[in-house]
Amino acid sequence: MSTMELTADNFNEVNSGNDFVIIHFRAEWCGPCHTFGPVLEHVSEKREGVVFAKIDIEAPRELAQAHEQSHW
Repeated sequence: MSTMELTADNFNEVNSGNDFVIIHFRAEWCGPCHTFGPVLEHVSEKREGVVFAKIDIEAPRELAQAHEQSHW
């Protein structure tokens, strides 16, 4: 399974419908986020039963704020 984008529209459904969800909070301007992204994508292909997701902290701000994630 590849990494999926979480939004305000699908966040609750993805989290309540799966036993284990790993979320990568990221930003387009974040260099380490761009480095980590391909690693997360690779691991997501190897692990069945785990949902790997990402949230752009700049786009759906309500999701990032609800989880106390913000830009530095």
